[in-house]
Amino acid sequence: LIYNIGLKVEASGPTGHGSQLFPQTAVTKLMKFLSHFNKLRDEELAKLGAGGRKLGDVTTININMIKGGMFAPDGSWQTNVVPPTAMAGK
Repeated sequence: LIYNIGLKVEASGPTGHGSQLFPQTAVTKLMKFLSHFNKLRDEELAKLGAGGRKLGDVTTININMIKGGMFAPDGSWQTNVVPPTAMAGK
């Protein structure tokens, strides 16, 4: 059996000017979570590559969307602002 399960993860943290070094930012939290996902993905890929297994025998994980950042009042991206939220999903 093959199941398709969607998952959305959202992290929040302090926001402010990009020249600051805030602890536990939204992006930092999200990246930590995604690193665990990528580790599991690598383990499942290794099982598939070891032979004798096919899709459906392993858990497939693909991150299809990452979202973060801040918009300026004029609608342009503000590249010097630490965003208050970051999201990833499938």
